[in-house]
Amino acid sequence: MKLAEVHPVLKQALGFFETFRKMGFTPDEIFVAYDRMGQAGRVQVVLKAQDKTFSCDAGLVTFDGDRFKELWAEASEVWNGQASDEEREQLWNESWVRKNATNFILALAARGFNFNKNLN
Repeated sequence: MKLAEVHPVLKQALGFFETFRKMGFTPDEIFVAYDRMGQAGRVQVVLKAQDKTFSCDAGLVTFDGDRFKELWAEASEVWNGQASDEEREQLWNESWVRKNATNFILALAARGFNFNKNLN
């Protein structure tokens, strides 16, 4: 699988995950969650750090939780092993969170999160 073939919602989840990493949060503070909502599933990226929680909706999907686990494992494997730095940077630059970075940072700051890294 190539990064371009990853499900669009999981690409958004990767974008949120990478944004938190670029802001200085560690992988053990960032979680990806799947929540079944009727016929759809909601994918979220959750930051648990500094005694606070911040959840980001990556989007809705039609597959079940087991399929989500499979697809997320594949997406993570591609991101961490097969994708080039250029491909990862392109995905991040095209993500919703990157395009809305100012509002995202303001929302985190309003919740009281401290971070000292620039998103550039």
